[in-house]
Amino acid sequence: MPNEKRTYAHLNQPRGSYSSAIRNGNWLFIAGTTAGAGVTPPQDPGDLVQQAETVFRHIGGILEKEGGGYQHLVTVTVFLTEGGRDAYNTVNETRARVFGDARPASTMVVVRELARPELKIEVNAIALFGQ
Repeated sequence: MPNEKRTYAHLNQPRGSYSSAIRNGNWLFIAGTTAGAGVTPPQDPGDLVQQAETVFRHIGGILEKEGGGYQHLVTVTVFLTEGGRDAYNTVNETRARVFGDARPASTMVVVRELARPELKIEVNAIALFGQ
């Protein structure tokens, strides 16, 4: 099956050489998503809680446009610019609140900086539909 490039009305059009997501059959590969990805990104993206919620809601919007929801997520990879137990707990608590019962496999990695220094979290994900 060929890869189908995806863009979404609630997200900015990618400025680089990538797509917001790639659909291949029942698989959806969601690119790294930040709090600044929305069509009207906030001047101040907020603290880690606010940014995590925004990112997870952006991903939820993608899943909804593809005909699914958080329960279709297979895995998420979370990149954080803040380390330690507090940051870990903040992201997990926010994700649990937004994702509900969905519990995809997950990796959390601390990085020095994201492409935009004011951003504290970036998440990519893989979803499987129709199974």
